[in-house]
Amino acid sequence: MFTALALTCLAEVAYYEARNQPEPAQFAVIEATLRRVDDWRWDDKPCDVVYAPAQYEWTSNKPVKLIQEKPNWELAKDITGIVVENHLNGEYAATRCSDHFHDESKTPWWVPLMEFEVQIGDILFYCSDEKYWRMQ
Repeated sequence: MFTALALTCLAEVAYYEARNQPEPAQFAVIEATLRRVDDWRWDDKPCDVVYAPAQYEWTSNKPVKLIQEKPNWELAKDITGIVVENHLNGEYAATRCSDHFHDESKTPWWVPLMEFEVQIGDILFYCSDEKYWRMQ
């Protein structure tokens, strides 16, 4: 169901967003991305979600830096495989509903529109507040 390219895009999210964070944070950023893939508000392909305008800071600041930390890249790919397998089975290991996240050093404009779920390492995870989105 997931192409090699889709798995690469998901691994890139783990690598660029959370390679210096605890492994559960890497699980959670991939889960959040997959929830977007499943949500009508975003595209239904992982790479389209990852590379959509203004979704991830590292994709907005072109060109994307080359992967230089090979052990972290290999770990990101391994974690992606686990998360995708869990996703296909309808399971999530790190979060229950998060589809947004940000580094604790920043406060994006959308934070007041979300429900805070958990902080893992330096990353804060949020669930879309369905009441807000239904009003749009």
